[in-house]
Amino acid sequence: MRRIENREIDGPIVPREHEERMKNAALQAILSSASGIVIVQDPDGRFAHVSDTFVQEVGRPALEIIGRIWSDIELDNEETAEMEAMRKNVLRSGETARAMLRTPRTGRCFSFFIAPLMSEDGKALGTLSMGSDVTEQKELERLREEGACSVKQ
Repeated sequence: MRRIENREIDGPIVPREHEERMKNAALQAILSSASGIVIVQDPDGRFAHVSDTFVQEVGRPALEIIGRIWSDIELDNEETAEMEAMRKNVLRSGETARAMLRTPRTGRCFSFFIAPLMSEDGKALGTLSMGSDVTEQKELERLREEGACSVKQ
């Protein structure tokens, strides 16, 4: 047994650079396989990662989104301004927030959580936003409220 960075390990030592590449590849695979919207943004709001669902909802290739902010991709509307304000608050407070966003292109409704990404020393690295499509659920709620969906016994 050998000690590495105050951790005991068994087996061969994995070079730190290779370990980082493996972590990044695993993270990319996880984020890419997510069924909803996934957005990773740096502290300035630039997109660092977006999921395939986000790309579909926005209607632009990921290469036109990565490294840019909402207004750069012409998505600076009321809802994205609210999301951006919440993202900034999450960075300041370090607390997770929840939001709803209707995508302008398709009109689908997503329930989001926005969480801070922090370094080991507590520095804000950016945010992770994940959204689940709740469009059908919202439509059923609306119909139920209108009385269009009633259960007869």
